[in-house]
Amino acid sequence: MQPTTENENNKIDNVGRGKPCPADPWCWCSKGALKMITAQFAESNQAISARSVYVAMTELASDAASDTFTASKALIAHKAGVSYKTVERILHGLEVLALIKIDRNETAGVFKAPNTYTLLPIRHSGASMRHDGKHASKSDKVEESGKIFKKSFQKDRARARLARRPAAPAPCVSATADFSELVRIVEQCIKDRDRDRLITTLQSRFPDTDVAHALDNYLKPVEHGKRPTPRGFIGKLLGVEPTLKPTRHR
Repeated sequence: MQPTTENENNKIDNVGRGKPCPADPWCWCSKGALKMITAQFAESNQAISARSVYVAMTELASDAASDTFTASKALIAHKAGVSYKTVERILHGLEVLALIKIDRNETAGVFKAPNTYTLLPIRHSGASMRHDGKHASKSDKVEESGKIFKKSFQKDRARARLARRPAAPAPCVSATADFSELVRIVEQCIKDRDRDRLITTLQSRFPDTDVAHALDNYLKPVEHGKRPTPRGFIGKLLGVEPTLKPTRHR
């Protein structure tokens, strides 16, 4: 075996993380977009969540091998590690910044259907906006979009406060057959040890609930000598007080 030359050593040292390939795919995002997101969402303390949502969208775009892809908000929330409601709020802010384009699915009879998203180049966000008869500066655009997002964020917070008030009994699955079906789904996912499938499946049935967060909260009683059950968890999602079986102590 011949010793490696200095040039060969330099090539090896310069490989770094390598290059995207089918065996090692990458997703990428513009630093400028990340900086804009950080500056825009910092005032509402949503910068971390906003960056996570945007990075999750670049991952989905990479999976689709296109800047345009179709996904549900629940899937974006799962990949970003944030709640469903947070995704709704962040997507609106990213759309205001013209970093993304949303083609909303308005198919009749389909509730919370997946939308089609397109990641836009930053130069697109600098499209013609006029201020006092002249082209607005970049700071003017960011400030204006900031005002719009801030108002939207304040409205979301107000709605969240109203949502915490005592509400009417939760709608959703009422038939015994549907309840039993959901219980079977949970039992099968537990048997298969497939938490992701459990969350994704139930999220489509309960679009207004952060299922992952609800599951984590429901499992906490284990620490207090109570054993959660699939029926109890579904009851919790439906707004029915679950019955927890006490853990047997030998």
